[in-house]
Amino acid sequence: MFGLSHLHAQLIASGVGVAVLIGVVVWLRADAADDRERELRANQNTNRLQQIENSKGTQNEVESLTDDDLDSALCRVLSTPEQCEQRRAVQGREPAATQGATRDD
Repeated sequence: MFGLSHLHAQLIASGVGVAVLIGVVVWLRADAADDRERELRANQNTNRLQQIENSKGTQNEVESLTDDDLDSALCRVLSTPEQCEQRRAVQGREPAATQGATRDD
């Protein structure tokens, strides 16, 4: 083979075989990394869309609340019950627990 000894020809063939094998392994690893990156992006996009849908649902719920219901909900989340009652007293409204109750004086 081109004036090379049999041993040299086998070494060259083995070297080419190893180079091809290394090339295939590198290509497969790069392809697997690309697949993983695409999967992560797809999961991020899915999570982002879910968050947008949840936010839109929350926005719709908030927009459907009356002013009193919104105030009560905000008070429950942002304040203690005592602070809510003080705020209602300053605004001239009854506490939520006594709304609709009749007074027996």
